[in-house]
Amino acid sequence: MVSIVEYLEPLLGGRDLSMEQAGGLLDAVFAGEVPEAQVAAFLTAMRVKGATAAELAGLAGSLRRHAVRVEPGVGPLVDTCGTGGGTIK
Repeated sequence: MVSIVEYLEPLLGGRDLSMEQAGGLLDAVFAGEVPEAQVAAFLTAMRVKGATAAELAGLAGSLRRHAVRVEPGVGPLVDTCGTGGGTIK
């Protein structure tokens, strides 16, 4: 397991991570190298501090690196599904 305390301390102090730090941290999470309690602490710290554009870009880059590309092998497809986050009731 990898400790992410070096990332948590700045966040808890209200300081920002670089794009590279944020992406590297999430890469370690996806690799299963970070204890669950530290993942929870990271998510909480980010929620309290608020994410910067650079942090979001780093996290998004990690998400893209770990995404599984789907090749269905059939003709053109259209996604008709939303995220479920709409405000229409």
